[in-house]
Amino acid sequence: MIGHVTLTSVDPDRAASHSKRVVDGIIRKKWSYQGVIMTDDLVMGAIYQRNVCTAVVEALNAGVDLLLVAFDGAQFYRIFTCAMAASAEGRFDAAMLGDSETRLKGAFPVD
Repeated sequence: MIGHVTLTSVDPDRAASHSKRVVDGIIRKKWSYQGVIMTDDLVMGAIYQRNVCTAVVEALNAGVDLLLVAFDGAQFYRIFTCAMAASAEGRFDAAMLGDSETRLKGAFPVD
């Protein structure tokens, strides 16, 4: 799980949970971690009081595999709507989504 802390020396403009510099640059490439990464709860104030839709798109484009919505389940629909709109507008990185699909299939195989 990746939190919403901002690593100002790496990416002063966004939280680690949706920073491509942190997720793809450090965790995936520098540390060679290829397991599943999930955000902390997207309904937390650090994200939700800003632009949750932007965080959703940035997180998935950064290489995050799962988006957590735990505190307020009703907000799942808002976050899902953000993701669907971004997909319809072509705002997702297809290569990142493909890599994520591979990781998720490996972690949660379907018989």
